[in-house]
Amino acid sequence: MSTYFAGLIGAYIFAGVGILITKILLGSSPNSNPVADGMTIFGLLKTIPMLLGEELITIILLIIIANLLGGTRKALIVAVIISTLIFGFLHLPTYDWNFAQVIFIIAATRIPFTLASLRSDSLYTGLLIHITYDWIIFILVILSHH
Repeated sequence: MSTYFAGLIGAYIFAGVGILITKILLGSSPNSNPVADGMTIFGLLKTIPMLLGEELITIILLIIIANLLGGTRKALIVAVIISTLIFGFLHLPTYDWNFAQVIFIIAATRIPFTLASLRSDSLYTGLLIHITYDWIIFILVILSHH
């Protein structure tokens, strides 16, 4: 299986597990994404620069943190965790400050994007997975409103 498809499937699995943890174990209801609620087919294209920015922020933080911690495998693991949590926290305003949602759903879903970029040694793999992941959700929201 390609890194791309493994990452995409992994993202949906992580999201599903995160939703179960958030709803069942923590009793928190996830909030909808206001960007998705107002999305149009043409609006999908506008998400590309935003998602590229998210990828750049996350990967740059990961590289900085891993290097500051010595560049070892252990440092990389810690950097993945920290950059993933920061990615989640950046989404707090979008999801009405729902900490459970951004940690267990948004941040958890980020992990396969990052791992795919690391495995392929390319930002583009994680970016393409991220775009596909978001666009599938956005298209389902668009179709549900029509």
